[in-house]
Order: sequence, then structure tokens, then C-alpha cells
Amino acid sequence: MTSVRLWGLSRRATNPILVFNSFNQYIGEYSVTMISDLPKKFKNGILIFENKNNDCDQNVSSKINFKNGIPKEFFRECKNGYGDTYGFYSL
Repeated sequence: MTSVRLWGLSRRATNPILVFNSFNQYIGEYSVTMISDLPKKFKNGILIFENKNNDCDQNVSSKINFKNGIPKEFFRECKNGYGDTYGFYSL
């Protein structure tokens, strides 16, 4: 599940990808930088990201495979092999 939380007078945003188990219990999250960095769909155990940010190559997409468990981190490519790495945080 994705979420966008706006807070404070400056309207800052927090954009987590929330991960739950099969019992709907919160497991942890990946906290991504921008709203445009959130994934677009989840299909067959794979989270799919599309580049909609004008600074990124819109022909590049990134994927996270959850079929073998929750990855500790993932790399979301923007352009020419550059991008951001996001880590998984649990309670």
C-alpha cells in the first residue's frame, strides 16, 4: 500500500510504501523521496515503478520482486544507471 502524508505549515510530504503480511498486520515500510517515486502497480508479487518525473527517462521502469520475501533495499533507476536506493525499515 502506498501513502502520502502532508504535514506542517510548509506542507511537507512523507511517501511510504507500507508492507503488510497476509493477516493485514503492518510489517514495515520503504520511505521514498517524492510522490512521483511511488510505484504504479503490484502484479504477481512484483511492485512496478514508472518514471513520470520529467527529469527521469520515461522509458525506464524499476521492479521489486516480493516472491522470495521482502527485499532489504531496492534501487529505483531514474536515468543512465543513476537513481535512488531505498531501505526497508521495520518496527
